[in-house]
Amino acid sequence: MTKTEMANEILKAESACKELKEAAQNYIDAVGTPDELAKAEALVKECEEDVLKCEDVCAFMKTDEAKKVFGAEVAANILVHEEELLEKGIEFCDCDGCIAGKRVLDNKEMFIK
Repeated sequence: MTKTEMANEILKAESACKELKEAAQNYIDAVGTPDELAKAEALVKECEEDVLKCEDVCAFMKTDEAKKVFGAEVAANILVHEEELLEKGIEFCDCDGCIAGKRVLDNKEMFIK
């Protein structure tokens, strides 16, 4: 998968936050320009901030804030799902946004060289 394909994967991810999508779009727009490295570094930094570990998702889903954001039922369902991932030894959230962002992190050396 190319760097641009990885960035596009973030743009297509429904669960990716606005900031992560903006960083991905900014990177795509900068490909082939003198700003490419700076935008790649910014994308990697945003991925580092936004890709969540299951334990962090679980902690958040137990809060009142999560219930306000997602609704109590959805937050409870996400909590159960993330706990199941932890039981299987999976470290990172498996939503499409985290999967796409994790792919960038796993290939960081392609972006920052």
